[in-house]
Amino acid sequence: MIVYKKLGKTVLVTLLLTLTFLALAACGKKSEVLILELDDNPASGFEWEIYQADPIFKEERSYKEKPNKAEGGTTTFTLTPEEPGFTNVVFRQKMKKGEEVALQYSYSIIIDENYAIEVVSSEGKLGEGNLTSDKIPEPVIRERQGGMDMFNNVGNKLKSMAKIVFYIEAAFVIILSLVFIIGGMKTSSDAGSGGAGFLVLLFGIIGAAVGLFLAWLSVVKLYAYGVITQSCEEMVRLNQMMLDRPGSAAPSYPRDDPARGPAPVRGPGPAPSRGPVPTPGPVPSSGPVPSPGPAPSSGGVIRGSLAPKSGTPFPTPSAPRRCPNCGAPLSEGSIFCVECGKRL
Repeated sequence: MIVYKKLGKTVLVTLLLTLTFLALAACGKKSEVLILELDDNPASGFEWEIYQADPIFKEERSYKEKPNKAEGGTTTFTLTPEEPGFTNVVFRQKMKKGEEVALQYSYSIIIDENYAIEVVSSEGKLGEGNLTSDKIPEPVIRERQGGMDMFNNVGNKLKSMAKIVFYIEAAFVIILSLVFIIGGMKTSSDAGSGGAGFLVLLFGIIGAAVGLFLAWLSVVKLYAYGVITQSCEEMVRLNQMMLDRPGSAAPSYPRDDPARGPAPVRGPGPAPSRGPVPTPGPVPSSGPVPSPGPAPSSGGVIRGSLAPKSGTPFPTPSAPRRCPNCGAPLSEGSIFCVECGKRL
């Protein structure tokens, strides 16, 4: 009998481990990739370059020639998401030895927590003119090929894992409690076994409540780790975005000067004396203050220092907004620069 009990426990543990592995595999599903194919001809002197406002994609490119080499070939960009977020991706066809841009495509893209890709909007420019939507190539979104992607977005996977384990344990507790409840009801119906049947029935009901609580208690720590990990990943991402903004700099801290030696460390004692502070002398007289002239009447001419000097133009309305990166004019409410793709 003892052998059968040990065998039953071994089978139960093996079943739980198998279900846990399957749950992990489900949480580590394959992410998506974005693929864009663009016509290219290296002999023309132009080449494609890519720019990300927030670098949340891993970039790969490949080139394939057409059967007729004079017609050039196709450059394929494959973008694999590395973290959730929002970015603007710009593809520009420009001169290899210059700044002339012949063609430009810009895409606003969102990556959600499950690393699913969504293209929100797209724009295109040919020279100085804008392209219509039917002239802009549409990116292809496919499932990433390869093994299970189990080590990206770890916080969300831990939370999903905690839920799955709780559901498995809760189902096991409910099934076991139903067995006791049904057994107690059958035992109560037998003659002379009412007390024992009631105890079995009561044990099944209390066991269901206690078992569900213990099942929740066993995974709440795992779920909390998932929340903490996800929050840390989000803070790291936001911090990196702030550091990548133009004009941002790391905070400066006092450092040792090699020429002067280490900086002195001030202890808790009083501050060192810097000598007596000189008292200010008398303020020199500047002579009598001239009395102000009569105030100008309403609609009169402004006199004195308030009047603009001859040849000084009056202030004009403010100039339109321009991109701090490339200097291109920006439309009202723009989030990204359509010329260089810089996030504003």
